[in-house]
Amino acid sequence: TDASSTVTVANSQTKYGRGEFPSDPSSPVDRAEGLKWWQYVQCGYKGAFDAAPDAQKTPSVGVQLLVDGRVPPAAGVSSSSALVVASCLAV
Repeated sequence: TDASSTVTVANSQTKYGRGEFPSDPSSPVDRAEGLKWWQYVQCGYKGAFDAAPDAQKTPSVGVQLLVDGRVPPAAGVSSSSALVVASCLAV
């Protein structure tokens, strides 16, 4: 995959692994292998472009993100929502 056309997402807690998705925000979320944690980042990424209609629709550079946080996963405190919002704000 061409690094200029992808978004690579890693987590500071290596047990979560890393993911990659196209930098084109119109690309669909691939759920063929089930939901992955980094797809929440993709949703925030896509939302940032939806919220800024005058923004360039296809970024010309790739993005590398490292996620770190203290919101406990699967604790019923909306860790997935926090990840979507944080990634949207970062983009």
